Amino acid sequence: RSDNLQTQPRSSPFHLESKTLQGHKGENSLSTSGSYPIENTTVDFQKFADKEILRMSGPLGADFTVKIHYVSTLDSTVQFIFYQPIIHRWRETDFFPCSATCGGGYQLTSAECFDLRSSRVVPDQYCHYYPENVKSKPKLQECNMDPCPASDGFKQIMPYDLYHPLPRWDHTPWTACSTSCGGGIQSRTASCVEEDMQGNVVSVEEWKCTYAPKMAQVQPCNVFDCPKWLAQEWSSCTVTCGQGLRYRVVLCIDHRGIHAGGCNPKAKPHIKEDCVAPIPCYKPKEKLPVEAKLPWYKQAQELDEETAVTEDPSFVPDVWSPCSRTCGVGTQQRTVKCQVLLSFSQTVADLPEDECEGPKPQVLQSCYSGPCGEELHEPHGEEDEELTVSHRTDEELHDWEYEGFTECSESCGGGLQEAVVVCLNQQTRVIVEEGLCTSHRRPPSLLKTCQPDPLMTCFSFLLLFYRQLDILNPPLHIFCLPDRWEAGKWSSCSATCGVGLQTRDVVCTLLLSRENNETVVVSEDKCRHSKPAMVQACNRFDCPPSWYPQDWQQCSVTCGEGTQSISVFCRKMDRNGKSVTLNPGRCSSLPQPRLVRPCSLAPCTKPSKPVPKLTAYLFSLRKVYIQLRKERRLQFVVGGYAFLIPTTSVVIRCPNRRLRKTLIRWEKDGELLAGSSHLTVSPYGYLSIHHLRLSDAGIYTCIAGQAQENFIIKLIGFKQKPVLHPPGPNLKDKPWISPRNLPVSVHNAKLWLTPGHFSQYDDIVLHLIEKMGLDEEHLGSLDALDSSERNSSLLEDDFGLEVAAPMTLTIDQKRLDEIIKNVFSQPEELQTSHADKLITQLLSEIHTDNVLKYPDGGFNASNSWKSTDHKSHPSEATLANPEFRDSDKSFRPPVFGTTPHHQKRPQETSSSEFVGHVGQDVLLHGRVNRLVLKCEATGNPKPSIRWFKNGEHLHFGNRVGLLPDGSLQILAPGAADMGFYRCTASNSLGFVSLSSHVTQGGKPVIRASTSERVFLNTSSVMADVGSTVKVLLGANVTLRCQAEGVPKPKISWSFLHGKSEAIHHPVKNDSVLVSNASLRDEGHYVCRAANLHGQVTVMTHLLLLGMSLYFLLTGPGTHTLLSTEAGTTEMVNRGSTVLIGCFIQGHPTPRISWFQNGKPLSLLSDLTYQLLEGNQILQLSNVSSRTNGEVSCLAENEAGTLLQRVLLLIHGHQWSVDDTPPCSATCGNKGIRSARLRCLFNGTEVDRVMCHHVPQPSVEPLACNVRDCPPRWLLMPWSPCSRTCGGGVQSRRVTCHQVTADGLSVTLPAENCTSLGKRPTDLQPCNRMSCAEWTMSAWGQCNGQCVGLRQSTQHRQLFCQMKTGIPVPASHCSGLPRPPISRNCTTDACNLQWRVGSWTPCTATCGTSGFQTRRVECIHLRSGKAGREQLCSWKPRPANWQHCNTGHCETECRDTTIYCEKVQQLKLCQLPQFGVRCCESCKAT
Repeated sequence: RSDNLQTQPRSSPFHLESKTLQGHKGENSLSTSGSYPIENTTVDFQKFADKEILRMSGPLGADFTVKIHYVSTLDSTVQFIFYQPIIHRWRETDFFPCSATCGGGYQLTSAECFDLRSSRVVPDQYCHYYPENVKSKPKLQECNMDPCPASDGFKQIMPYDLYHPLPRWDHTPWTACSTSCGGGIQSRTASCVEEDMQGNVVSVEEWKCTYAPKMAQVQPCNVFDCPKWLAQEWSSCTVTCGQGLRYRVVLCIDHRGIHAGGCNPKAKPHIKEDCVAPIPCYKPKEKLPVEAKLPWYKQAQELDEETAVTEDPSFVPDVWSPCSRTCGVGTQQRTVKCQVLLSFSQTVADLPEDECEGPKPQVLQSCYSGPCGEELHEPHGEEDEELTVSHRTDEELHDWEYEGFTECSESCGGGLQEAVVVCLNQQTRVIVEEGLCTSHRRPPSLLKTCQPDPLMTCFSFLLLFYRQLDILNPPLHIFCLPDRWEAGKWSSCSATCGVGLQTRDVVCTLLLSRENNETVVVSEDKCRHSKPAMVQACNRFDCPPSWYPQDWQQCSVTCGEGTQSISVFCRKMDRNGKSVTLNPGRCSSLPQPRLVRPCSLAPCTKPSKPVPKLTAYLFSLRKVYIQLRKERRLQFVVGGYAFLIPTTSVVIRCPNRRLRKTLIRWEKDGELLAGSSHLTVSPYGYLSIHHLRLSDAGIYTCIAGQAQENFIIKLIGFKQKPVLHPPGPNLKDKPWISPRNLPVSVHNAKLWLTPGHFSQYDDIVLHLIEKMGLDEEHLGSLDALDSSERNSSLLEDDFGLEVAAPMTLTIDQKRLDEIIKNVFSQPEELQTSHADKLITQLLSEIHTDNVLKYPDGGFNASNSWKSTDHKSHPSEATLANPEFRDSDKSFRPPVFGTTPHHQKRPQETSSSEFVGHVGQDVLLHGRVNRLVLKCEATGNPKPSIRWFKNGEHLHFGNRVGLLPDGSLQILAPGAADMGFYRCTASNSLGFVSLSSHVTQGGKPVIRASTSERVFLNTSSVMADVGSTVKVLLGANVTLRCQAEGVPKPKISWSFLHGKSEAIHHPVKNDSVLVSNASLRDEGHYVCRAANLHGQVTVMTHLLLLGMSLYFLLTGPGTHTLLSTEAGTTEMVNRGSTVLIGCFIQGHPTPRISWFQNGKPLSLLSDLTYQLLEGNQILQLSNVSSRTNGEVSCLAENEAGTLLQRVLLLIHGHQWSVDDTPPCSATCGNKGIRSARLRCLFNGTEVDRVMCHHVPQPSVEPLACNVRDCPPRWLLMPWSPCSRTCGGGVQSRRVTCHQVTADGLSVTLPAENCTSLGKRPTDLQPCNRMSCAEWTMSAWGQCNGQCVGLRQSTQHRQLFCQMKTGIPVPASHCSGLPRPPISRNCTTDACNLQWRVGSWTPCTATCGTSGFQTRRVECIHLRSGKAGREQLCSWKPRPANWQHCNTGHCETECRDTTIYCEKVQQLKLCQLPQFGVRCCESCKAT
């Protein structure tokens, strides 16, 4: 800068002192006008009559001090003026790149702030300091006016907008300095930012700021010197004779010369030392050194214990308070705070104590203020002396005194000494026992530092001398004995559980300097104390269960390609490091290791066709059985889950192939079952459990050779008091916890299920039981189980091989798995309602299917279920043999494929055509021309598709039809088409179904049935509203009214019996309950559903019947049904008996004739039938496929005729005998020809397990091909190879052999087999592969390319070497499995993802040139800072540029860009391209 100094005239001259940056000083006297060069600065001095002027043009080369001496008393004036030039100015830039590459664009300039001194560009705010600086407006010009090629669809737009300010560098504030003194560094980050017209600043890509250089991101800081200790002079000695103390003040002085703190406390000089007066004391009164008195002692003590506050949190103690007692032993207190020095404000802040590291200094200590009472003076004269002696004799003959100090704790480097306290006889001055002195008067412990031996000080200098001479091992032992162990940090634990080990380094060190804590490592024998432990145990707790594999077994072949198998065990490591073997069920939820792997040996010399090894395999049924009523006996097949009522007897079959049934073994919960009167295993291999107890719940495993299958039994019932699961060795330590529980709630607290034994179906079963309304009458009570177990009966009769589960509900496991999968795919807040709806739908499907198959039974008012015979529901058969199970020809039940999850809210549509999947509810708005509901299912055999509306078969016509893929099509759907639609896919192995309801504009729709329902052999009936229901007198009837709509409609009931009246029966869940129906209950029941969009009513006619005894007294296996005018459809099992009623009244009594498929029964000779009750009842026995079709009855009298029909659908499985099977052997005496049995279903062959309930026809085997076999070579197995690698030899025995017709094996001379060809070799080479193996290096660092969130890759090297360690080419190991050389790993360096900002406003309101941009950056999720974009390359980068507002521009004059205001301000309307886009704004100009 430039200075100007003006003063009034004086007689004395100017004095100008100078001081340069290098410290050079100078003084000049100015008395005459002129220019003076002083320190590279021109000084212009002018002296006038009335004033004096001193000018110095900058920059100044030194600091100048102007001195003026006044000698007169007149008033004088000094005026000081300085001028500071403008050093930052705006500078115009060059034109930026053109906004378009062709077709005409524009380019502009900008202004940047320029530092005139450093000749570099700086941020814009530097130029805003000077109002004189005016930023120049940007200049604009056209560019790239050449037309674009025809292939270009649009212009290439530059990534910046015309009127936006240019991107610029922006910096964060400087970080705190790395050090508080002595020179450190501080840094800041720079990012490229852009400011829009609204003033919003956003980060952009760095390449947009490449036109401007970055500012410095690192700079030095706190370059001043660190504080240092400054010791003042010593005080005088505290005594005039003998030994005393002297003190000095030690201050911490910073670079400004101020006592401010911050010095290293370890390097602080001591403030107290011993001193000896030259005059000896005649009789010292104290053996302690005399302490100093105030103020020296107080000042030195406070300064000694003062802890300076630093920038790191630390404990800072306050000054000790005065002693609590003026004599004797007392206490002192002080406050200790956790404080930190705030460097930016140089203030001290208090912190919580847990922010400070290290131990907290003590806040309480003992103090001793000298003896009390008469101890303060000495006796003077004989009288006082006698008085003192008598007083000590009585009370204080013995007292505590200090007796010197202990030896120094350190032999070198400085240590501590502790004062020795003894009990002393005050008369004889002899040390006595401590018990003679008063304990509360014992003085406090005192410590003092002991100065290092001069020899040790010399040793320290000598050691430094040795180091300067690079002598690594000087003879340290000749100076002092080290006594200090130093231990390092513990290593990480070698195991995460069980028991691991931690290690650390422990070395013997020599302390060189206590002040600097400098040490040197010496041999361990120099340390006197015992060495600290170098190993310790860690992580001592039990490991979770896990699979542990054993060693791989030998290869299955001796040459060529084979397999190796391995056994795995479920084990865990306990806290003592011991491996404990557990039940395999404990590891069932964990992925099991691979049990088989390929192996490759030397090529076979003559490969032979492998002989297939026949192993046993089991059949299983993947079903879930729920017992609904008390029953005496039930029978099942392995593979399923059974929820049974206690006291029921159970038979579990284990069908298998290729193994005698006597070799079948059974286990329960992993332990072999022993036979008893309660639990027996029959010779046929099935398991019988008599009268189920609580202890019988568990996992039963059938083992046949290498194959095994499980069957899980759980008990259900009602409990009034808590049930304790019976203890047992198999269950007490097994936490059978289901990993995922359905979010459904069971409100009946008494409904109980045996705990334990993992089953994912528990929640569904409990919910089903509760929804079905089963009570203690059905399931029974568990309270009496204890007594029932004590009084259980003996072994009951065997059940034979028939299958009977007359009162069980059977569900496919896949159906329940599908429900669980669908529930957990929903959001958490919707899972509960979705689970409840799916279970309700499952219950409805089961009921509808039962009613379809058994229209005379079904679900009744008491919520008990129709008998579900296993024969009527063929189940999925799966094989335990994996080869059979994985075959493409295996049979599979139907399953829905890509059907979406059932939606909670209806899917609305207002378009002319709607295509959806069954399972979605549909809400139609307006006119819809075409409605398609897809039903996609797969299975083997291919499933057939059937559609139902409101529970009845859907009749197709011109508008309603079935598409080739099974989808339902409704053209121009109207009010008559609204309702409930269900698609059922079925084959011989089972069925699945899904439902949807279709409503028009939210109007209610009722699931109404139009058929006639007749219930003859059940006392409890449930039927949908809309049908005519015929039941027996005294039956319990439930009429359901299921309605849907948006919003949910409200249901109301009325009763018509001659006149309309209110319903007098109870209504529950929108259903009417008619108990013990009588004739006064006959009539019409009307259901009304209403909501905001309308209402709908449906009526049911209830009729009560008296029935013939033939219908009322029918036994099991007999179907009873009534013929109707509309026709009744019934599915009947092959071989059963059918009773068909034709109860028609008239006058005169009508004559009844019967027909089958339109032909009179009297003409059908192959049909077995009987007419009963005056031809009113037709009995068909042992029905077969011949009976399939329509059976009708014709009633005639003089008044007319009436025809009623019944449609019988015969289905089922049967055995077929193949009469021409091949012989089992070509010679010898073991050839047998057995007729092969095939299982047929409606003429199609299915798996044999499907016919397990049908008696097999007896087939007698016949002997065949009984003759001598021709001679052949008999080959014995090869011996083990002589070497495991590198080439060996193996041998075998080769003989000529013949089997006679008697079955004898005869050895013949080799000549008898010469006609068979060359004798097979008995020697062959083996294991010719080299003895090489793969060796791997350790895994490298996890710093590879990011492949996912927090996922990177790490690599290792792979070498092929001999077992001796000699490396060989990789080809020697080509036959061995190659270990992986890379793997994924977890690292925080890849914890990054793309983050996108908001789109900028579109650059145009219409046309094809509008675009908008947004910020896309790779952000670290933890720190929030931007990282390199390569770290996010594992995921596609979101677009940061897109077209916008591409609509056609209208021809009227209007603005089509948001920057027209700027165009008008910059007067750019005369340019054509801007005048067109800003037509409305430019009209005025």
